[in-house]
Amino acid sequence: MKLNNFFNIAYSKEYMKTKKVDELWGKYNKPYFQYFIFGSLASYIFAALVFLAIFITYIILRSNYISELTTYLNAYINNSSSSMVAIAPEQQAAVYFNSEVSINGIIFIVSLALVFHFIYSLVKNIEQKNYQKLSILASFIFLIYILYNFVNLIINLFGGLVGTKKLFDFNILPIWSSFNLIRLITPIVLLILYLVFVRYLRKIKIAFINAYHHEEMLKAQEMFKNQDLNFNDFFSQFMNRAEYQTSENNKQNEATENNINKNNSSDIEKEKAKTKREIYFDKINQLPNNKLFEMAEKLYISGYSKMTREELIEAILNATNN
Repeated sequence: MKLNNFFNIAYSKEYMKTKKVDELWGKYNKPYFQYFIFGSLASYIFAALVFLAIFITYIILRSNYISELTTYLNAYINNSSSSMVAIAPEQQAAVYFNSEVSINGIIFIVSLALVFHFIYSLVKNIEQKNYQKLSILASFIFLIYILYNFVNLIINLFGGLVGTKKLFDFNILPIWSSFNLIRLITPIVLLILYLVFVRYLRKIKIAFINAYHHEEMLKAQEMFKNQDLNFNDFFSQFMNRAEYQTSENNKQNEATENNINKNNSSDIEKEKAKTKREIYFDKINQLPNNKLFEMAEKLYISGYSKMTREELIEAILNATNN
């Protein structure tokens, strides 16, 4: 397969038109869906490793980092016109360092947990050959980290560290500036990975949900057709029995025969006057509530538990185009 053709199909919305789960899996899983899914998994692992590397680097450079900040803060205080210092430079540097380490440690732990969560979800969905329950929770770590770094850079730009009004000062604050550079580069890389791989997981999931929904709707429609057929069979049998009973009654009592014929004719005319939707309504109305709820879930009818019985039946009929 040519690469141009591969990418044209992979990044198109062609698969969104597919209405069968089996066809989606068989036609698009290899190689298109797997390209996005395993690309996303690699992106998640890469992000977790980056967060781990940053966290470890903080720990390794702890003394140098705090010493650098302390030296800078002492120089700033000596050159400042204010003689009031609320916190000692060493303490301020330690507080700043600890906050950075804590936040990055939390991000790493969360990202690692989400990687394992995604792998677990992926294995389950592959077993079912259906990605409609594929977890996309891990994708949010990209957005959260990008937002966090963006805010952090803005804070540093406007004086997050006392006296600083810029992001990079490798002469005075080489370690601090290096971490800012990492904060600038990492979100850009993650954003590229998100746009290339991760964001398509949601589209793949929606494609399978739509296909499943369509199949369930067809099953429901088929069920209604079968119920309609059964109803017609029953109605025909009822007609035959009524005619037979009328014939017997003719032999016994002419007056009774006339009354029965009138009643039967009236009932038959009423049944014939019923629309297809009314027939379906009557048949569904015979089902217990748990069956109605089950149908509503399969048809993705929201808020069905709060509906009246009549409203729920109408919603089911609307969902199945009856």
